[in-house]
Amino acid sequence: MKLFFKSSLRQVLLLLCCVLVGTLLLFLAYLLPTDRICDNLARSEEFFASGVTYPEIIPGYRDTRLDQFTDCLMLLTAATSTDESIPYQAMNNARYSISGMDPEETFVAIFKEGSSDRSMNTGYARYWHGYLTVLKPLLTVFSYKQIISLNLMLQLFLLIALCSIYAGKGEPRFILPLAGIYVFLNPIAISLSIQYSSVWIITLVFLILLALLRKPTQLRLLSGFFLIAGAATSYFDLLTYPLVTLGVPLGYLVLANWSSFKRLLREGFPCAVSWGFGFGGMWASKWLVASLFTGKNVLNNALHSAEVRSSMTNEGGKGIRYWDVLLRLRYTYNSTVLKVLLIVAITVALVFLIKKNKPDPIKLSGLFLVCLLPFVWFAVLSNHTFVHFWFTYRTLSISLYCILGALTAVWVQRQNNQSQ
Repeated sequence: MKLFFKSSLRQVLLLLCCVLVGTLLLFLAYLLPTDRICDNLARSEEFFASGVTYPEIIPGYRDTRLDQFTDCLMLLTAATSTDESIPYQAMNNARYSISGMDPEETFVAIFKEGSSDRSMNTGYARYWHGYLTVLKPLLTVFSYKQIISLNLMLQLFLLIALCSIYAGKGEPRFILPLAGIYVFLNPIAISLSIQYSSVWIITLVFLILLALLRKPTQLRLLSGFFLIAGAATSYFDLLTYPLVTLGVPLGYLVLANWSSFKRLLREGFPCAVSWGFGFGGMWASKWLVASLFTGKNVLNNALHSAEVRSSMTNEGGKGIRYWDVLLRLRYTYNSTVLKVLLIVAITVALVFLIKKNKPDPIKLSGLFLVCLLPFVWFAVLSNHTFVHFWFTYRTLSISLYCILGALTAVWVQRQNNQSQ
């Protein structure tokens, strides 16, 4: 019991450190003048001038859909400056808006047409908007188009670095699952929409740290990493597919480290709890800190939004079933042939490899549990998953990672058995 309280205290202190650092970073970001930011955004207005809020890179394929609505929301937030104090602005996160226009239309009107008809809305305080700590400094130097190019280069660099680490440590078996989910996430879409980028970048950085540490034997060290990953996800992301920063690292550790069911439970469960505490605790702390600095009832607004997003309703408030949520996700991929071939290939491969070999049941059971995480997430956030299906489907990359990881593990074991 004493050990439990000691561990819990460390977790609470670590979360408080994350909140303090996150708050200070936002204060510093809001100290930057917005004149240069607005000038650089004006150089990128044609990027959003198509008049389509959710354009599809390949028409008809929803997995290629860009979220220009949210990207413009983020850019307008970065460009907005008010007369309030820096702490108030940093916690309120107001953005320019024009009555009757969505964020993309507002962006085009302000930065292309030079409209002076702008006002600050009531803010978007229930999210941290931690991306501003990166986006604001970048926008003082680069245009949005240049930032998109940097985003693509950063993702490729992290991916290549991680694959090189796996190869250098004699563990190329982790490359296939990683490459599989990268394709599933759609590399072009997650590069061209900064809205989609945060979760993938955090996942890659976290995987690099785990691969370099290789065997973090101390539970408190491992739990601390997961707490920071959850807190960072809550800080930078606007609720896209955040569970990936938990599920993929868990899948990796099942394949790489946890060889006994006891260890799987002793380390895996606390890691998941730590991530949840970091994610939920960090998010809830913004409601409290924002209420303190703005004097607004941010907590009430956030709880109302959470109630809606977790309800079993669609966009119009009509009741839906869990099965409807899952069926909605399938619309992301329009090719029936591709879906059928993928299911058949995975099924045949699983049956063939498992029948011919005797894979480690501990690893398979662990991967199976991790594989179920997206479906639990969909049940908890049914409305959000249903309404935003074209990007929430990416949460399923956790299941894909586990399946590809299981196939690779069985194949490696088969090769080892043949070489003996």
